[in-house]
Amino acid sequence: MRQSFWEFPWGYRQGITIVSGVLGTAFILDLMLPSMRPAGAYSIAFFLAFTAAVVVVHGLFRNSPLVGYISSTKAAVVSAGAFLVLVFLMGIFPQVSERVVASGNVPFLSALKHSRTFAMSALIILTSLGLAVLRRAAPFSRANLQFVLNHAGFYLIVLGMLAGSMDFDAVTMETRRNDFVWYGVNVSGMQKTLPIAMRLDRFYIEYYPADITVVDAFRKRRGSQRHVSAAAGKSAVIDQWVINVRTNIPSAGWAGGTFHDVRQPGAAPAAYIHASNTATAAYAEGWVSSGSFMQEPMQLPLDETHHAVLSAPQPKRYRSEITLAASNGQVRRAVLEVNKPVHIGGYTLYQTGFDERMGAYSDISIIQAVRDPWIYVVYTGIALLLIGSICMLFPRTKSGGAAV
Repeated sequence: MRQSFWEFPWGYRQGITIVSGVLGTAFILDLMLPSMRPAGAYSIAFFLAFTAAVVVVHGLFRNSPLVGYISSTKAAVVSAGAFLVLVFLMGIFPQVSERVVASGNVPFLSALKHSRTFAMSALIILTSLGLAVLRRAAPFSRANLQFVLNHAGFYLIVLGMLAGSMDFDAVTMETRRNDFVWYGVNVSGMQKTLPIAMRLDRFYIEYYPADITVVDAFRKRRGSQRHVSAAAGKSAVIDQWVINVRTNIPSAGWAGGTFHDVRQPGAAPAAYIHASNTATAAYAEGWVSSGSFMQEPMQLPLDETHHAVLSAPQPKRYRSEITLAASNGQVRRAVLEVNKPVHIGGYTLYQTGFDERMGAYSDISIIQAVRDPWIYVVYTGIALLLIGSICMLFPRTKSGGAAV
């Protein structure tokens, strides 16, 4: 007699049908309802309750065919496949911020990270992993250690990813010289007050030397991709023009028909150059400058079609010396630099920008305060996976001894 489709034991077809139905329902809800983002405290309570529910279900219904199937390899393969497909799609289609999602008219594939479809896929695989770990962990045996470690690690990674996508917060703050700031704009575009106040004490920036190149004055484009550093003594041949840098002033101001070394807002890099054409013997010399908000850029005409120009210098490194005051009364000074964050009050502070118009004289330092309370859950999951992988290097024989 032919077995009914929904008669146990189930296989891949039943798993695919159930997962497709659940994710299809979540997809319809995503199309009909606005995105949802639980607050941190509620999401922590939710995932604790979810994990407790998995434990209760295992304890009460461990002998149920349904629970047995959910904790089986076939169910794990189906749920993991659906989850990985969504993760793959998120890698292909750039995911927009929650602020953009809330504004509406965002393609579904660009908002997967904030969708109910992704959340349900993660909950499905978490349920399967959780029940599988409990089934093999009790009664515990050393033979099941590798399985438990790997699956528990995967459980924590998925849990941390899902909860982290809900609780992750990044607040961009404009700290100002001699003025404490304790608020900024979060990823939703809303002003948020932080338990940390920051004050900019000093801003320092170091630039790479500016570059000199030759451009087509009429087509408004570079005549060549070659360039020469504006450092004094440098030279190069660009489009048959031999460019020699005689003088370089990193911070210059125009006065009396020439550039002078000045140290004030609005100063701009300037260089005095000699240029000679190897084909026509044409010659030109003079100042070039990238300009600033106070000074117009200055180019040196070489011939009827080519000009020598000085590009704006690019930051080499910059840092902010700041004072931090936490809500618990802790006050400390810190130096914040790109790729050298500072940790305080559950937030990680990153140097992300400054007032580019003012440059070295910037009175504003842009700092991003990032809070990701679930990152250590992910790290714990990775650690369990690594330990489980190490266990694979020491397989056990049936007699209990180490394999030779």
